[in-house]
Amino acid sequence: MHINHEIEFKTLIEKDVFEKMLQDYPDAETHDQTNTYYESSSCNMKEMGFAMRIRDLDGKHLFTMKQKAAQGHREYEIYLDDNSPEALNHPELVQLFNQFQITGPFIIMGSLHTVRRSIHLNYGELCLDENEYCGIKDYEIEFEIDIDHQSEAQKEFEELLHRYNITYQQAKPKRTRCLLKMKEGL
Repeated sequence: MHINHEIEFKTLIEKDVFEKMLQDYPDAETHDQTNTYYESSSCNMKEMGFAMRIRDLDGKHLFTMKQKAAQGHREYEIYLDDNSPEALNHPELVQLFNQFQITGPFIIMGSLHTVRRSIHLNYGELCLDENEYCGIKDYEIEFEIDIDHQSEAQKEFEELLHRYNITYQQAKPKRTRCLLKMKEGL
């Protein structure tokens, strides 16, 4: 299992700004990915500071459990054979869940599809995300920073915001946006 610390800035942007950024970064690496969000049957993971998904990307299924940290998130990641509640019975995941007293069974809460364009900048990775969920389409930029160069990364991100006249407002996580919209539809 891979464990890493993630710090990212994210904000929603208008479609015209998104399209301008796409024009300015024609060599961005493009991936289609679908996130399936999972929850314990007791629905207490969020209260415990955790979020869990399996991301389908390039024919692979990447499990990620995010844990809130003092700054950003700690991520626990492992590739699985498939994307299903049963795949969460993987021995390493059972051990992880036991460590944090997270109990199954697990249920699918929702899914979100993203076309992600990634650009490596000096101090982080800029992701231009076009997201679809529950009949909604939104546009978001994420800047996943190099933790060893936080101040430089923040300055680089601020310069990017200034260049495109974007007012930064921390966006809710994709999972939260998707699940809130699903609740509205009930």
